Amino acid sequence: MTYLIPYIFLVFLSIRNNRKFSNLTSIFIWILLFIFIGFRFEVGADWFNYKTSIERAGAPGVNFTLLLLRGLSPAYAYILLICAKYKWGIYGFNIINAGIFSGGLVYFCSKLKNPLLGLIASYPYLIVVVAMGYINQASAIGILLVGLTFYQNSNFKAFYLSIILASLFHHSAAL
Repeated sequence: MTYLIPYIFLVFLSIRNNRKFSNLTSIFIWILLFIFIGFRFEVGADWFNYKTSIERAGAPGVNFTLLLLRGLSPAYAYILLICAKYKWGIYGFNIINAGIFSGGLVYFCSKLKNPLLGLIASYPYLIVVVAMGYINQASAIGILLVGLTFYQNSNFKAFYLSIILASLFHHSAAL
């Protein structure tokens, strides 16, 4: 039931309004998604794997190079180290990645003809399943969504840069 409340809110909001987002609306929706995705508890397929990774990253002698040698993506490794160093744990990790994903999604949807319809379409799978289950992949997708707006505007340098940046979170973004 908890997951239906934001969806129903978006549906009712879209019935009354089908125009572009104002900056204030974009920030409001970003904050809602940020809180909803970032502050979940034991939700997601990899919850315990990420929690264990953060604990391991905080072990003595673990550094960025060692995490890269273990096959972790650079941005993932860096965020793990930050969260371990400052004792932010899984919540810090989720919050950072939720902010990246939510920002990319809201930015992408704000460029659509009907932004709320884009959010409604993305909610069941992209938000609930991907963003709440596969944290690094969600961050990469958020960056790629921003990249798609660059592609639409024929800004290919920024588009390719976004692919590279997304690949730092998850190597599959390069594909």
